[in-house]
Amino acid sequence: MVNGTNGSVPHPLSPRRFTMDTNPSSYLERGTEALAQGDWPSARAAFETALEADESPEAFEGYAIARWGLNEAAEAARARETAYKLYLQRGDRRGAARAAVDLSRDYADYRGEPAVGNGWLQRARRLLEDLPECAEHGWLRCREGEVALIFGGLDVDEALVAG
Repeated sequence: MVNGTNGSVPHPLSPRRFTMDTNPSSYLERGTEALAQGDWPSARAAFETALEADESPEAFEGYAIARWGLNEAAEAARARETAYKLYLQRGDRRGAARAAVDLSRDYADYRGEPAVGNGWLQRARRLLEDLPECAEHGWLRCREGEVALIFGGLDVDEALVAG
């Protein structure tokens, strides 16, 4: 492989040989691949590098999932809240709703704050209410079913078919 500016192959100890790709999208891809493999430390490292180059909502969302996988719930929630805000700023209601559904779980299940978790579910519902049916509607319904089973207060059948 030719990497030198003059067409030469760099010396094995050349700093150019060890220069890493700094394209944020390549780190998003690496992080996503690591998440798919359950390799939480590698995913966290990839998303951290992506965030150094570009604080995108996708990078914060991936970072949150990696931190959650490492049992670092507080850090996951902080990153997810940032992703939510950035998705809203971008006008990406689906991304914001997805983050809100996950924040519902973070607050209700892991922090023991079901009222705050319910607030996040309400946000997700509002964000999705006039959008065409999409995966985020399904994630919202799954979460509503979980809430009904865990916390009660909702009819399980009603929660599963709510739209």
